[in-house]
Amino acid sequence: MKTKSKNIIFVNDNEKVTIIYKRIMRKFFHDYTFEIYTNPSEALERVTKNGFDLLITDYTFKDYSINGLDLSRMAWPLGKPILLLSCHKWIVKFKLTFRYRDMKDRITFLLKPISILTTIKKIKELLKTKNKKDTEEMFNIITNSMTSSKLNLPRMKK
Repeated sequence: MKTKSKNIIFVNDNEKVTIIYKRIMRKFFHDYTFEIYTNPSEALERVTKNGFDLLITDYTFKDYSINGLDLSRMAWPLGKPILLLSCHKWIVKFKLTFRYRDMKDRITFLLKPISILTTIKKIKELLKTKNKKDTEEMFNIITNSMTSSKLNLPRMKK
């Protein structure tokens, strides 16, 4: 049985990253349910059972046998947009060009490190929920403060 609410599924095995994304999603995407998974197998079970509006996944999962591209491949037939985050540009580009070329139109790739502003803009684009007021508010909050305290994000250690 599919859920009726709009939902974003985020998959990353780094809990610090999931905390940051959870706060961003709450701030800018209140119309969506945001679910976090640190285990890609659990995320796959969730998306195949209940569907999703956007899947955001990291490429590398340290302790698991599948990667974000594998997860994307299994979720791809559901016909929803997928945002793949990775610092492995050449691996992902190669696989999307040759091995998974049929998925290229529905998988968007962002190279890490990714700014918060870029991430939010890309998510809004993929969800096609561009609202001028939300975009202006987002831009002002991020560009004017340039500190993590405005978004209540944890400060990163150098």
